Amino acid sequence: MTALVPLHLSVGIKLLKVPLAGPTGPSSETLMSSVRRLVRLRGFMVAPARNYRQPGLVPVEPAANRTIHRHLTHNRTPAIHLKMTRLYVKGRVLGYTRGKRNQKPTSSLVQLEGVSNKEEAAFYLGKRIAYVYRAQRAIKGSKVRIIWGKVTRPHGNSGVVRGKFTTNLPPRCFGASCRVMLYPSNI
Repeated sequence: MTALVPLHLSVGIKLLKVPLAGPTGPSSETLMSSVRRLVRLRGFMVAPARNYRQPGLVPVEPAANRTIHRHLTHNRTPAIHLKMTRLYVKGRVLGYTRGKRNQKPTSSLVQLEGVSNKEEAAFYLGKRIAYVYRAQRAIKGSKVRIIWGKVTRPHGNSGVVRGKFTTNLPPRCFGASCRVMLYPSNI
């Protein structure tokens, strides 16, 4: 016997099929423990739904571009996979701003994906840039490191922008990809 339980995730509401303990139905603690066992989502809040005992289907609100795909795992419980939405624009580090002979490592050039002129690049002024890379030595259990910066101004007429980073980008990142976040937002 199963029950349809509306899950209040931090991204919206989804219905989840949860096995019941007995014919009379579980207590809210048993239900939430089985929901937590099924969901196992890092970074998502799972809150108990108020009307899970009412018969019939509960209206479901669409969760911001996210869909839940279910398949059975080896222990026959449904596994949940979320289709995530990308909240950044891909960029490519081109190099430092420079003259004919001298480079200026305090300012880097970034080509944004899908941006082809100065007017489109104006939307990204002030947005945060993250250059994500992996190091050999782990710090606090993670080898992933980030150098943060921000878009300062457009560069030329082809959609390239200048970025100023907290520490200068290393030259080995020229040609590497970076992320231009969609915040802080002016909209």
